[in-house]
Amino acid sequence: EPEKKLSVVLVSSEVARFAKTGGLADVADKLAEALAKRGHRVMTVMPMYGQYDGAVPTGVCREFNLWGGKHGVQYHHKWEANGVDANGNETGVDRVFVDHPCFRRPGMYGEWGQDYADNLFRFALFSWASIEASLCQPTIAPFGEDVVFIANDWQTGLVPLILASNYRRFRMFGPARSIFVIHNMGYHGVYPNPPTWESPKFSWHDLGLPDDSYYDRFV
Repeated sequence: EPEKKLSVVLVSSEVARFAKTGGLADVADKLAEALAKRGHRVMTVMPMYGQYDGAVPTGVCREFNLWGGKHGVQYHHKWEANGVDANGNETGVDRVFVDHPCFRRPGMYGEWGQDYADNLFRFALFSWASIEASLCQPTIAPFGEDVVFIANDWQTGLVPLILASNYRRFRMFGPARSIFVIHNMGYHGVYPNPPTWESPKFSWHDLGLPDDSYYDRFV
């Protein structure tokens, strides 16, 4: 039986050749290429930490409600061909980058041995934007809702939760599936609540989720 061809959205905070701190970037890059060579349609989504050769603005903006405010992101796109399939068709990967000022910093996760204090906000925003990326890219035919999301490490840990708690409540992404991959157990994405003694506690509402109906605690 022929292998079913999938539309795969690989979400990662880093992808080799664009931004890298460790093995996660290598896996995200090579897995995307390998899946594309097998005939699957593949998109990688990562934050836009800087300017990348060949990445062009798509003109698409999306807004997300986080921490009581609206935060807009823009998308950039680059097509990278990597060969031909058994039928002689060009294969490659759609590289999509999420642009927002919070990503344009000297470090990806922090500086001088300290994590950025707003990393929870930064990667919550990235998770929301990554899901929308499959729907709204005008430079390519949208991947649509029948996709497989591969979310990598804690930075993308909200992707499966947002799919289940938000989009499916509105009958979106019904056929979609998500896979959460842990590459490094040493990094958990754990944040104190409240973040500091003088700040208020955050809730699921701050993460953009509709209510607290399904959750009783932070992990």
